[in-house]
Amino acid sequence: MSDSKLYVEDHSKAGKLLRSINNFLMRVTIQQGKKLNIDHCTMMHGWILGYLCHNNSRDIYQRDIEKEFAVTRSAVTAIVKSMENNGYIKRIEVEHDARLKKIVVTEKGREMHKIIVASLQHIDSQALRGVDPEDYEAFIRVAGIIKDNLHSML
Repeated sequence: MSDSKLYVEDHSKAGKLLRSINNFLMRVTIQQGKKLNIDHCTMMHGWILGYLCHNNSRDIYQRDIEKEFAVTRSAVTAIVKSMENNGYIKRIEVEHDARLKKIVVTEKGREMHKIIVASLQHIDSQALRGVDPEDYEAFIRVAGIIKDNLHSML
């Protein structure tokens, strides 16, 4: 076997492992959502609620969500409409530009965010059992590098 083939096979393990972790995380999160009766709130809704709650001191627009989550405009439009229909957010016109609408979390959205955070903290604590903090930090660092490398290919 050539060195280049070994290199490709060895590095494809990372992609397979990341995909597997993602699949398990999705399944566990969905299972937790059902247990908490919040399965109507998607993972993306949860991430966006977190983003909005953590950035509540500034105006957030749809384009900010597109950029933060690397999601297309059409996808974010559908997500925002769904979140608005579920009562998690409101879109409010801004005075300086009638075309723009800032996105604001409602009280229902803040309550949902609290439930999601508690659930994710539980999932994280279980997923990271037995993982040394140094190993976790190394994983986060390497995953960030991989993400940046892949992003630069687009």
